[in-house]
Amino acid sequence: MIESIDFNIRMMLETNECVPTLSFVDPDGRRQQVWQGDPCADVRTASEALCLALRKITNAIRAQRGPVH
Repeated sequence: MIESIDFNIRMMLETNECVPTLSFVDPDGRRQQVWQGDPCADVRTASEALCLALRKITNAIRAQRGPVH
């Protein structure tokens, strides 16, 4: 079961681009990257891509779990 999702924006020093990524830690303690967005020119654009991806993943997880009581 996934307890949390980590999101990051990596700054590529060589190209000065920002790369958004999503990952989680599996039950065995291994970090699994589940999504990497396209390199962006700035942090704001990378943040927007990250939020959209996170929203889609969160909705998919909620749909699998069903209603919370």
